[in-house]
Amino acid sequence: GESDNAGELLKQIESMEVSGTTKWQEKEDLIKRLGKAASSSDGSQFRSGALNAIQDVLSSKNVNVHVLRSAVLAVGRIGKAMEKHLVTQMSWRVIMIETLKLLKSKQACAVAKETLKQLHGRCYTLGNSLTLISQALGLGKIGQSGSGKRQIKKMGSNTSLASIGNEGAKKAANNTELIEWLAEVTEAERSMLDAVPMIDKA
Repeated sequence: GESDNAGELLKQIESMEVSGTTKWQEKEDLIKRLGKAASSSDGSQFRSGALNAIQDVLSSKNVNVHVLRSAVLAVGRIGKAMEKHLVTQMSWRVIMIETLKLLKSKQACAVAKETLKQLHGRCYTLGNSLTLISQALGLGKIGQSGSGKRQIKKMGSNTSLASIGNEGAKKAANNTELIEWLAEVTEAERSMLDAVPMIDKA
């Protein structure tokens, strides 16, 4: 039909997950249509459900790259419709982390980057997503200052700080795309702040 019913599409996606026999093309198509339907005003009550379904897709193992791309694009569509409310969704944590990880995927990084750019400022900011970004970087949760000390003890007395530094360097090398993205977002956020008039200059 011309306009899909988001509720119906959700049911189809759920039954597809159960049967496990669906071809990736069908799945890609269903997710694309779900993104469109749930972002329309008629589909607003199905947005949480749609995001939960997308979270499951993004966090599954061995997902076809076309399906992953359509899932990320659907997040972009629904996010634009939900604006600030996107980050209040339970599913947002996993969606954000998995989308950030896709920045490292040659086949999905362009879509991930574009979607993150579209949603930045409108839905999420560094302020409300820093913990998720640090998890995607493999740094665990920010603010656990004790973990480093414990790590040294656990690794035994012959562990040099250099080897712990090497671990960090390895992680950083793995995360080049993520770190470049973070630099871009920081820069973009700065110019957003510049655009906000300072009321309390007086």
